[in-house]
Amino acid sequence: MINSRLDGREFFYAMDLPLSYRKFLECGRQLFTDSRAVIPGGLFIALRGPNFNGNQFALQALAEGAAFAVVDQDLPADPRILRVPDCLSELQNMGRIHRHRSRAFVLAITGTNGKTTTKELCKAALERTFRTSATAGNLNNHIGVPRTLLNLRDDDEVAIVEMGANRPGDIAELCGIAAPDAGLITNIGIAHLEGFVTQEAIRNTKMELFDYLDEKKRICFYNLNDPMLRERYRAVDWHIGYGDSTTNPMYTGEILQAHPAIRMRINGLELSSRLFGRHNAQNLLAASAVALHMGVTPDALIEGMLHFQPADMRSEKLSWRGSTVYLDAYNANPSSMQSALEAFAFEPAKEKWVVLGEMAELGASTAAEHVALVEFAMTLGFERILLVGAHYDGQKPSVKTRHFFTAEDCRSWLDQHWPGDAAVLIKGSRAAKLERLIR
Repeated sequence: MINSRLDGREFFYAMDLPLSYRKFLECGRQLFTDSRAVIPGGLFIALRGPNFNGNQFALQALAEGAAFAVVDQDLPADPRILRVPDCLSELQNMGRIHRHRSRAFVLAITGTNGKTTTKELCKAALERTFRTSATAGNLNNHIGVPRTLLNLRDDDEVAIVEMGANRPGDIAELCGIAAPDAGLITNIGIAHLEGFVTQEAIRNTKMELFDYLDEKKRICFYNLNDPMLRERYRAVDWHIGYGDSTTNPMYTGEILQAHPAIRMRINGLELSSRLFGRHNAQNLLAASAVALHMGVTPDALIEGMLHFQPADMRSEKLSWRGSTVYLDAYNANPSSMQSALEAFAFEPAKEKWVVLGEMAELGASTAAEHVALVEFAMTLGFERILLVGAHYDGQKPSVKTRHFFTAEDCRSWLDQHWPGDAAVLIKGSRAAKLERLIR
């Protein structure tokens, strides 16, 4: 199942490799782009951004131990400096070359919500059977994907590459770099409206992954519980469906328990996880479908899912001052916020509080989406709804809600009013810094 296709890769073995890539190999495959974190003996790529220009720090990086620096503007002559037309394009081409020189089977994952959790669940399920690499953290953009590919090891059998998108065309561009052998779209929701404007634009961009795979008749894992994905599903060999029994998928999931931890039955196999909530059950089903389809044994899948530990403020379950805290504060958008609130409403606690951080990158929809979110939360019967961030300013006051401009303000109030024996959901964008409420 996982025999990676070699179409075009022999070319990369025979070709005269670019100097930047040869220096990357000479540096023991050590590469960095942040001059504040020099890797001695490594290769520095001088990237540019809206507020920085890495070329300005190339000489400093060399002075502090870098072996070579790749730059795209004129600098004083130095045999350790490699001048290229564009550093970002060079990094992406290096990642493309390294991927094509690898025999790893590349699984790409995108979607509005659950990308990172699904990626980590896939890794947990696959690594007991295959030598597996995966995107580190949230390095899923036009810089992170080539860096992920450059981290591939010679003996890797599977590479799981997370792909994010902020505007139309992003996923197609990343597919051109990563050349995936299979792909999974977790769902189509509302996020990054600043760059997309409409949900249809979001769907079309996410579907660029399946467009790429369809052209090559490579495997597409379809979440048939998502209406917008189900519309595009076809009864062809390379479309693999997963969902509940009503969608007639190849891999069927039934939720036996969602709180305080998930138990599911998937194709007759009972799985347990430390994750909570119906939204995470969808991620568990997706990863299980991938693993079973790729030949992972039931015992290995059960073990991988059972021992997966949520971390990095993504569905973490903690104990704090006598309360059970669900910390999900790395990322947020209207769809993920609603899913988390719906799941938390089923938490069997006598008292439930929610802390909602503001959502970023919503453009002209910012005010309306924050109003709609609070109105939705008010319908779910929570005892307290705490709102953190300037985007919630102007909400209608109520006996249940309280607004704070910063996490520090909210922390000060919570120090005096912590609920004690209760369940508390903390959910918001990373910029809201909600982890400061309990750390």
